[in-house]
Amino acid sequence: KKGKLKIEEPIFINGDLILYDDTQLLFSKNSYLIVNGCITSRNDSNINFDAIDEYWLGLYILNCKKGTSLKNINFNNIKELNYGVLNLSGGINIYKSKVKMENININNAKGEDALNLIDSTYLINNIKINNTISDGIDFDFSNGKLINSSFNNIGGDAIDLSGSNTNIS
Repeated sequence: KKGKLKIEEPIFINGDLILYDDTQLLFSKNSYLIVNGCITSRNDSNINFDAIDEYWLGLYILNCKKGTSLKNINFNNIKELNYGVLNLSGGINIYKSKVKMENININNAKGEDALNLIDSTYLINNIKINNTISDGIDFDFSNGKLINSSFNNIGGDAIDLSGSNTNIS
């Protein structure tokens, strides 16, 4: 639903998720979002993912074959998803999925990667990553295009390509 939503425990969705305009998701320090399916943002204005206090534990999208579409989204104060048996290196992790991202801002990422794509295909246009302690984007065995993007105050690699084919412009 639209509006300001406080998320104080982990959420696991087995299926697809739709995000709408004017949505603000505020996560507690031990909360995260896992979607075993696809996410579609249907919005013209920004959607915000942020922490209630300091950092939240991130987003994990897996097994989206038909395509995740993320547009006009701000991810703020994000930390790697390391909780219980999960030990993921990114604040945003995308695994075995097809993804299109446009007008994405990732600010203040604490972890090995702000964004980690594994065994996925992608089109990323206009992503801005600011203030991360390690890598901006880590492409692991993934294929796609990265267009018109910027990286500021990155502690490691802005772009890390491991076994990936990426067209960068």
